[in-house]
Amino acid sequence: MKRVLVATIVLGLMVSGAAAQSNEVNSVNAVGFLKVNLPVGFSQLAFNWGEVGGDDGVSVQGLFDTSVLHGTMNQPSSDKIFIWDAVSNAYVQLWLYNSQGTYPSWDGKWLNLSDGKVSSTEIARGSGFWFENTGTGSVDVSISGEVPNDASKTNLFVEGFTMFGFAYSADMDINAQNWSGGHGTMNQPSSDKIFMWDSASNTYVQLWLYNSQGTYPSWDGKWLNLSDGKVSTKKMPLGQGAWYGRVNETNMPWTQTKPYSL
Repeated sequence: MKRVLVATIVLGLMVSGAAAQSNEVNSVNAVGFLKVNLPVGFSQLAFNWGEVGGDDGVSVQGLFDTSVLHGTMNQPSSDKIFIWDAVSNAYVQLWLYNSQGTYPSWDGKWLNLSDGKVSSTEIARGSGFWFENTGTGSVDVSISGEVPNDASKTNLFVEGFTMFGFAYSADMDINAQNWSGGHGTMNQPSSDKIFMWDSASNTYVQLWLYNSQGTYPSWDGKWLNLSDGKVSTKKMPLGQGAWYGRVNETNMPWTQTKPYSL
């Protein structure tokens, strides 16, 4: 993922390295940040942190430093965030307001498209979302928070599409996680799928879940690349979001496990 430039873990006021690049961080209360480059157009992102000293997520108003982003008094010409609601099969849409001082209390705030008010939307840890950069050039932002230290976290995938991210502050080796609740077959169209947006090529990287019911046991439960049919070595970089395409009618709890020690 070209947008991810650096991920740094900060222990108190001491820099000790990147969680995505190390399996050992000697602290019980680590916080850190991720620097992301957002190209013009759409980026599929995720929030991989907790709020420092607070909730298991973050207010959208505290997600980015909005002073470096593109806000106006008109929704179509402003930067936007789209959060998928799998229950209603629709997006929650937010847009960045900037009156250049005419209404200073709202400047730099995300407004709800639905009612035009300052949004109180929360971005949950391990959730994915779209960001649309409507400016004329790419922009660097930082996403920060507390590094999660719980052993596991469970997300729920519903029939159809759920946008998600890793619930931990590290790259996720997709085939190192447990997908036993997923629906895999020997045929791509009838299997669960993962779609990761590549903004450089404006297309998705697609994986599908294989299960031969024991005919080829070494591949059972593994994600295969759509591009070459091989077991994928794909990692979801820190900060990257993705779609989970669930073909089964039943909801699927997915329990993620922490890949590092604090």
